[in-house]
Amino acid sequence: MIRSVASTPVAEVYRLLETQPQGLTQDQANRMRQRFGPNAIRAVSGRAAHGPPPKGGEIAGSATH
Repeated sequence: MIRSVASTPVAEVYRLLETQPQGLTQDQANRMRQRFGPNAIRAVSGRAAHGPPPKGGEIAGSATH
């Protein structure tokens, strides 16, 4: 059974996540990139997810009743 992170000792969380307080080493980062792909946000519906927030009219136009 998976324990809650809040009740897991810090050292165990680092071990489970394969990291350390200083972050990943370059070798670890390279392995993660090979395993999971680049650390990037994909576009959503043709718009970049990191762009400016939508204006009120854009939100209202997408709302349904």
